[in-house]
Amino acid sequence: MAKSERVREDIYLVQVPIRAGWFASVAIILGSSSVALVDAVDERFQDGDTLELGDRTFTVIHTPGHRPGNICLYDSTDKLLLTGDTVCGERKDLIRMGKEPQIASLNKLSQLSIDTMVMAHPFQPVGKTVLNGAEAQKMISDSIAIAEQL
Repeated sequence: MAKSERVREDIYLVQVPIRAGWFASVAIILGSSSVALVDAVDERFQDGDTLELGDRTFTVIHTPGHRPGNICLYDSTDKLLLTGDTVCGERKDLIRMGKEPQIASLNKLSQLSIDTMVMAHPFQPVGKTVLNGAEAQKMISDSIAIAEQL
């Protein structure tokens, strides 16, 4: 069962269970009933900055490749990595900046000690959004190999 906490009037922090006693934290930004582009940001993060979400401390990892400002969030205590679209497996169309920045970003992620990785979508070749241990590292390696084909 997912748990949510209102952290601001327009933001909820949702904790999604990923295995016994473990949750992935996802921030959900509320808006009007229609979806609109965000034309301004409240805060800009740099590579290496830290971000407090609930009782977790995430390190911001700048990972250009999908988009210039793309980031991943890494909780080194629980070895939890939130990747968004950075680790995109076979989805070559999501590598929008060319293979060099994508591969450099993936190589950066491959150096992390990861127990749990949460991706934005169930990308192939694995086909699920939450990966544990060795399967997370394999997905990063597979994504590097796929990007090298561009």
